[in-house]
Order: sequence, then structure tokens, then C-alpha cells
Amino acid sequence: MLPAASLMIAEGVIRSVRDLAKPFVTVINSYTTQIPGHAHLDKLGAAVKEELESLGFNVWYANVGGAICDGIAMGHFGMKYSLASRELIADQIETIIGAHPCDAWIGIGNCDKIVPAMLNAMVRINIPAVYVSGGPMLTGRDNSDLISVFEGVGRHSAAKMSY
Repeated sequence: MLPAASLMIAEGVIRSVRDLAKPFVTVINSYTTQIPGHAHLDKLGAAVKEELESLGFNVWYANVGGAICDGIAMGHFGMKYSLASRELIADQIETIIGAHPCDAWIGIGNCDKIVPAMLNAMVRINIPAVYVSGGPMLTGRDNSDLISVFEGVGRHSAAKMSY
């Protein structure tokens, strides 16, 4: 780990070689603005990172990509990527932890692909880990009827409705 110390100092993970004696915790977040249920996770991730640093841990922070929102992917070819994204995310987490070993990691996420992906990665990696849920997604700001919208897409596809 000593040859990598200069890079860790440059990126601000450690301040000196003495910090190498402290435990390393990796925070892996699924923050993205592409999925409504993940849009607030940057703030949660920053709070987790800040708390770990205040407790004296060396903290690495990474975001994982590839999460697919079924509500956005539904009704077009994008839906074929939904389930596959779970394995891609688990593989990405395993790769991050494998390449940058740490003493423990914390996964922050939401939704039905990220949660199992992070839990699968926790089992595969087999080091101390904690999953932090971002909580339920807030409802929208208007009274839109998404059921009618999705039914309309189906009717249009069946040629029972036009523009």
C-alpha cells in the first residue's frame, strides 16, 4: 500500500503516510439524477463520508452507474437492460473494492436493482459492510395520473388510440 500513498495524499484520502495505519472505509453511492429515487443520495453520501472522517477513518468515495428505472425504461427497448443492470452494478462494486482494498464498505442506494446488487456484492466481497437505504421516494409535485398515461401508451401501441 505504501507506493500508493502518494496518490492517496494527492486525492486527499490521507494526509500523511501515518494515516495508512487507520482503517479504510469505502462509501459506494448510487447517486444519479437519472432516477428520481436516487436524486437525493448525494446529500446522504456526503453526510456518511463526513461522519466517517470525523470518527478518524480514511474514506474512499465512489459512485456506481448503470441503475435503470423501470418507470422510465418501460414501453421501449430500454427495458431489456433493466435486470442486467443488477449484475453490472454488483460486478462494478466488486471491481472497485478488489482494485482498491479496504477494511469495510458502506453501500448507499435505493430501488429494486441497486438494493440486490449491493447486497450481492456484500456477499461476494465478504468484508464488513453496511447497506444504507435512501428511504422512500417522495411523491411528485402534481396530480398527474400515471396509470392513465401508461394505459394510453398501451392503447396507442394496440392502435386503439391516436395522437
